[in-house]
Amino acid sequence: MKKCLKWVLAALSILLLVGCGNQNKNGGDDANSDEPRHYKIGVVSDRAKEIWEFALEDLEKEGDIDVEIVKFDDFIQPNKALSEGEIDANAYQYYTFLYDYLQDSGNKDELYPMGYLSAEPLGIWTVDGINSKEDIPENAQIAILNDPVNTGNALKLLDENGLIKLKDDAPLVPTEEDIESTYKNLELVPMDYGAVPRALGDVEMILAGSTSVTESGIDLDDAMILEDMENSNPMLRLNFVVRKEDKDNKDLQKILDAYQRQEVIDYANETGAGDFYGAWDNDDVPSEDMQEYADYMESHQNND
Repeated sequence: MKKCLKWVLAALSILLLVGCGNQNKNGGDDANSDEPRHYKIGVVSDRAKEIWEFALEDLEKEGDIDVEIVKFDDFIQPNKALSEGEIDANAYQYYTFLYDYLQDSGNKDELYPMGYLSAEPLGIWTVDGINSKEDIPENAQIAILNDPVNTGNALKLLDENGLIKLKDDAPLVPTEEDIESTYKNLELVPMDYGAVPRALGDVEMILAGSTSVTESGIDLDDAMILEDMENSNPMLRLNFVVRKEDKDNKDLQKILDAYQRQEVIDYANETGAGDFYGAWDNDDVPSEDMQEYADYMESHQNND
């Protein structure tokens, strides 16, 4: 009987330990634990990594939470790593990009946009001698990002500036098939994220977000065209994305709050190119915005 009791007590002890461990990771309080709760956040640029590390300095000094910023080299791996539990959140994508990823992955509700982060302007940079639309030669080439969402954003910027004309019935996120005509037979050259800034010189123009361009040593002020960010479109704001099961995680909310501060905006602009725009100071809720976008996309797919 005593032996059985020992086994029962041992089993209960193990269950209690497991329970405490789960409570820790879910942002619960454990006064008996001296170990900080460890989280991993995925980003796609050195600049983003630097800004996040600054944002989290004070939070980590409190000793309860430890955060590792993990840099990825493409736009797909951070979502896969989050889905597979290798990281706890990522911070690099529009909700339109997240929607497409979830559609392709077959699990539409797996990941969740917890909060807005920043917005960066799209711009067009050119080789020497091209300072305006009129300077663009016949049959010039412009490099753009090759994923559907960024391609769509690029096409809208080109359309707004008269470098292409989109069809009247072009969808919210257009594709190259929605182009009616191009200025001076302009040729679009889709490329991977890191390849676009490096292509300037091989092509006459590049169209990309300011972060990747300035990280490549190109001056922000050299842009022929740069988006006005005074009223940023929610579709062009980066999101803090978590697994849906963690959307109420208190620690992840603290991590997000640490980023959403004026001090982070000031630091990013003082140490960078001045192209960092805090996109959280409003009443917009990314999960609601994403749902509206999903409803739009699904209604148009049903009409096709």
